[in-house]
Amino acid sequence: MATPKERDFVERYALFFEATTGVSRTAGRLHGWLQICDPPHQSLTQLANVVELSKAAVSPMIRQLEQLQFVERAPIPSTREHYYQLKGGGDASRMIEGRAKMLTLGRQIAELGLEAVGDDAARRERLEEFLDLYTFMEEKLGAQLITEWEKYRQDRRAQRPQADD
Repeated sequence: MATPKERDFVERYALFFEATTGVSRTAGRLHGWLQICDPPHQSLTQLANVVELSKAAVSPMIRQLEQLQFVERAPIPSTREHYYQLKGGGDASRMIEGRAKMLTLGRQIAELGLEAVGDDAARRERLEEFLDLYTFMEEKLGAQLITEWEKYRQDRRAQRPQADD
């Protein structure tokens, strides 16, 4: 069972996760718990107990996290129950990729809008501002940022003292 500090972390993490990914707060609670739980894999029953919901309510949330590639099933031998864990590495990269896809979609919608309004200068001006913003952000928050993030993460981890030290 979670301690009060762990519960506080899970709730705060859920709000953060919801705001940054657009995924529900309940899914954020599950993801937050999987960030700190011991052992790192949890059964659906364990997850339901921590977030104080039924397994029926937790199941679609964990499936959604699976589809978004935030979690995966953990291979636990000799059990019939499904266990889940964070998908190995890259959560932050997946979040950046998700944001980049939304920016691409915004740019594409702006382009569609420009086609729809034709030569109407007043309406084009608003859409061009939208297009310029989303194009700029798409360029800044794309593959280059993911590459830079992964190098930064690798460098930071190499600089940290190891737990054995």
